[in-house]
Amino acid sequence: MDFFPAFLGGLMTVIGYGLLLASAYKLFQIATTLGEIKELLKGQRRNESLVPATAAATAVTADLSDPLPGDDDASEYAKNLLRAVNTEPQRTGSGHSD
Repeated sequence: MDFFPAFLGGLMTVIGYGLLLASAYKLFQIATTLGEIKELLKGQRRNESLVPATAAATAVTADLSDPLPGDDDASEYAKNLLRAVNTEPQRTGSGHSD
């Protein structure tokens, strides 16, 4: 009868170590993915400085002319967000480097 508690304790220890290793592996994956996203954003920022701001603005402005369906608060928020994102590269692209 003393075998069952020892077996249960050993099983819980193995499960605990397995969860610890799985969480460390998942954190490593997340860190790697975030590093890749950071590099892509840096590359995109470099590429935006090569493209004239007016060409990018006219391409996005054409999409803003189409009204979003619905007249609720969410569509109004989306319109404002699109306008803010559209004007951001023009503001940050003028001599601002990291």
